[in-house]
Amino acid sequence: MVSHYDGSQWKPILMPVDRYPNKALKAIWCDADEPVAAGQGMMVTRNPSGWAQSWLGTETILGLWGPAGSDELWAVGTGGLVLKRSQGVWAPQVSGTTKKLNGISGRSANDIWVVGEQGTLLHFNGTWVTTQSPTTANLNAVWESPNGAITVLAGDGSILQRDSSTWSTAVPGSGKDYLFAWIWGDAPNDIWAVNGGLLHWDGQSWSSPSMPTNGGGPVTGTSGSDVYVLAYEQNTNAREVEHWNGSTWSVAHIGAGIGIWGICAAPGRGVWVVGGDLEPLDYPVGMPASVLHHDPMQ
Repeated sequence: MVSHYDGSQWKPILMPVDRYPNKALKAIWCDADEPVAAGQGMMVTRNPSGWAQSWLGTETILGLWGPAGSDELWAVGTGGLVLKRSQGVWAPQVSGTTKKLNGISGRSANDIWVVGEQGTLLHFNGTWVTTQSPTTANLNAVWESPNGAITVLAGDGSILQRDSSTWSTAVPGSGKDYLFAWIWGDAPNDIWAVNGGLLHWDGQSWSSPSMPTNGGGPVTGTSGSDVYVLAYEQNTNAREVEHWNGSTWSVAHIGAGIGIWGICAAPGRGVWVVGGDLEPLDYPVGMPASVLHHDPMQ
């Protein structure tokens, strides 16, 4: 299912994933080109004439990333899956692992980091190399800043940071087991993360900003004054997109019963949200895929 926000409500629009009711979408990427959404055994790409299936497989894609302004795009997922899109064609890559890969980020086509279960840490500098990890905890999300600094969110609640070649623990583990985490940054001193709650890095320390609703989900933005966080309101069972304009939050209601797994934003192209119709923190098995879009022109 695809839904479009017309300024007052979300309306469903038919797309190819409606033919695959058991395949929920888990990640989405949008930059200068049209968005690409991926999930359980499939990937779909939006073009001027609509949505089209661009890849079909057996593994689940959990992360997407591509260099700004480039057709090149990378996808990672279960079973050590790494895919690369070049000139519109997807091809499998040798990752050197069969571990589940949860997140991917980079600062150039030859400087890409991937994180996964049991402390899996991969780096691409022309070839994929397994690097020594500072932990054996599951690694759920990663962000590489323009200056090459790496931030990783671990399943035990800790936040790991790497400057140059040295890893440090910026936030210690909480003793809990987080299955999901999300991270996005605008600059080395402006990073937003969700790892059991919303966190912000100002270049010196991590803080916990107050939000209009409880909890947090996928996070993205186009600048430090244009940040979007998906949240779950426990009292009303509502899913909401919360927008930070640099000084205040505003809230847009999505609906109830929609499990949200990914979000992306591009200047002038609006905000896209993907997921499956399930309660949060449940794997979407047997539920239809969902894509939601907010058009800034409406």
